[in-house]
Amino acid sequence: MAGYLRRMRTVLISGIPAAGKTCSGEWLGRDRGFLHLDLEKSPLPGDLFRIDAVAFIDKARAGQSDMVITWGFPPNPACIAKIWELDAAGVVPWWFDGDRDAAFESFQQRPDHPGSVSDWARQLRLIEEAWPEVIDVYGDRRIDVIGPGPTYLDPEKIFSRMFP
Repeated sequence: MAGYLRRMRTVLISGIPAAGKTCSGEWLGRDRGFLHLDLEKSPLPGDLFRIDAVAFIDKARAGQSDMVITWGFPPNPACIAKIWELDAAGVVPWWFDGDRDAAFESFQQRPDHPGSVSDWARQLRLIEEAWPEVIDVYGDRRIDVIGPGPTYLDPEKIFSRMFP
């Protein structure tokens, strides 16, 4: 079953706040035909923890062949375990990172985001505390997508890195 999902290009994008996860998922949907599932906006996240990973992917996919999941998850043991489970089911996890100061600046410039500065600080603290586990689960599937300015890596370059 895992090989079946891998042929269908199923990826998970996680990372630091304001690294461009949602924008990249939207771009993959709009320009590359992927189904984009944003776990922070979808009604499906509860299912992620109620059913096994393969059943979740099948339900979320709804007949679409390629799917990108974006998830700014809290890096706690339950979520890390779920990412391992998704990986075992054929979902390829990617971590978006980069210049933290630029990401914070971008975070503050987003008028439609409900997060506060304290939310930002809490999430970054959790990421730093869980960094060994993050490195373990994502391995070399980490991309620095945000730089000073802030500037973002071109979506085509991100795509070519994720899908060589």
